[in-house]
Amino acid sequence: MSSQSLFSASIILSLSVLVACAADQGEDGISDDTNPVLQTTPTGTNPGTTATATGTTVTTTGGAEITALRGMVLDPSQYPIEDVTVTTSTGLEDITDAQGRWGFEDIDDIGLVAVNFSKAGYAHNQKPITVYELTEHALNTTMSPVDFMGSFSPDDGLAINIDDGGAEIELPSGMYLTEDGEPISGEVVVDATLFDVLYTPGAMMSSGGSERSAAPGDFSATDGEGEDQVLESFGMIQVNLTDADGEPIILPEGETAIIKIGIQGSGPVDGDAIPAWSYDEDEYRWIEEGDGYVKDRGEGDLVWEFEATHFSSWNTDYPISTHGCVICDLGELSALPITGVSVTAQGVSYNSSTSGSIDSSGRVCVEVKNDSTISLTTSYTLAGQTFTEQWGETLSIPPFESTCNGDQASCTDLGACPLNIPF
Repeated sequence: MSSQSLFSASIILSLSVLVACAADQGEDGISDDTNPVLQTTPTGTNPGTTATATGTTVTTTGGAEITALRGMVLDPSQYPIEDVTVTTSTGLEDITDAQGRWGFEDIDDIGLVAVNFSKAGYAHNQKPITVYELTEHALNTTMSPVDFMGSFSPDDGLAINIDDGGAEIELPSGMYLTEDGEPISGEVVVDATLFDVLYTPGAMMSSGGSERSAAPGDFSATDGEGEDQVLESFGMIQVNLTDADGEPIILPEGETAIIKIGIQGSGPVDGDAIPAWSYDEDEYRWIEEGDGYVKDRGEGDLVWEFEATHFSSWNTDYPISTHGCVICDLGELSALPITGVSVTAQGVSYNSSTSGSIDSSGRVCVEVKNDSTISLTTSYTLAGQTFTEQWGETLSIPPFESTCNGDQASCTDLGACPLNIPF
């Protein structure tokens, strides 16, 4: 969990034309004391510019002359990170510049692609994105500084404490092995990062002001029955074990490591069983692997405890079981040369985020949790530059069930998608 202060280095553009806005803020659930469109920020256009790190952005709007994938890497305080190695599952590679920018131009990769982000001293990140032909895609993300770095003798094991009990890891003693099953020689090198998944009000253009997008993947998951799920998190942690040469190593055979994560958010109570999910970098999603249990450390201080058989990133989550949706359309904006339009919903009253993309009819639908409060951002590309806008502060989702997979009649309809196009 980053201890840096939340400070946005974003350059706010002054907008000369307001193309679309919400008509009736009070009735559609948007906070009346906020401007529906707070700011428009270009991604990777000027020195010092930062952009919202909204995590995975899936886009379907065509119309561009090339197929491109661009983005920016920021820290949790929204400062750009230089020298991040950016690679894709299809073999592309780039390094971020001083403004955190990276990009792949005129690419041939179509379909689901995983984009990996790595730099020493930061937690590894991976984001899946669906790439469409003749579309300029935007993928902005966050990387969190590692909270703990150290080494230990396999004979001794190690106990790690992050943020005064925010997370605890008990690594067992024993014979640690290479991925080929050979005993390692020397010490085990370990780094650990606890992600802050809570929404922070007032943290403009910062993915809810938390480290949600710094954790790998999005909130897509496969449960123990093989069913697709969207998760609501109560805590995430990443632990990496390597030898002195940086090669991955695994726990001693038959041994487990104890993970304890302080509960973030509300809902769980002492004694609850909450599923454990590990991130699979080959499947680009979270996979259910048993249950952990909530314990009260005293005076309502709740912690989730789980025995891990391997290490990567771990997440304590319930699948979202009550569904709502938000819809909007491009309207007259469909005639403009914009591409890669997507809308991301950040949970304010719950810890999750989801994205939706403009379909061929110029309409977007985003799945959310019903009876909740969310914050929306919109991203698009214009003339080779990617823009991200935060729309209002909050939007209230009604308590009845609705979904993008149906007729969408019960979805919260925003009318025209709020976009300020800078001319």
